[in-house]
Amino acid sequence: MANVAFRFEEHKNYLRYSLELIKDFESGAVEFQEFVWRLEDAALSAESADDPRAGEFYEVWSELEIVNALMLAAAERGYTREDFEPNVEIPKAIAKIKQFLTSWAESQGSPG
Repeated sequence: MANVAFRFEEHKNYLRYSLELIKDFESGAVEFQEFVWRLEDAALSAESADDPRAGEFYEVWSELEIVNALMLAAAERGYTREDFEPNVEIPKAIAKIKQFLTSWAESQGSPG
């Protein structure tokens, strides 16, 4: 029973971590690429906790990973992040994952 409680608490911490990471990104404290990679680490932790919603986490995270991959490919051709700023996909993807994580945290008894 203690192991289950530990895993539950660890999982809640990764939900909190993910929500804090979004705040850090929105404030400019974390670059987009680092944000996407660190968010993937949180998704992996959810998966290792055998949470049934981990698959949903990956689904919403993958939208950010696709944008990240496109930005990295464009950077190799001389484009910068500013070239992507008019693109609404980044804010939409972040809003979607923020909504998902907030709902998930609330369902776990952790309002974030």
